Amino acid sequence: MSDATPGGNMVVYMSGIRDFQGTSGHGLPPLNPGLEHEDGRLTVEVIDPFNNHIRFMELTGE
Repeated sequence: MSDATPGGNMVVYMSGIRDFQGTSGHGLPPLNPGLEHEDGRLTVEVIDPFNNHIRFMELTGE
């Protein structure tokens, strides 16, 4: 088994994303992601040191 190729994308579905966004990357401006609302979901995207994009999503039904 091996690791994924750098530059990959991943989605993590979760609840409590507003609290998560408020604490992720605290004090580290490049890692302080914004909260986006679109198409019935809230999304926080972070990029790790290997250029992987990790999107944390909460379905809102709106």
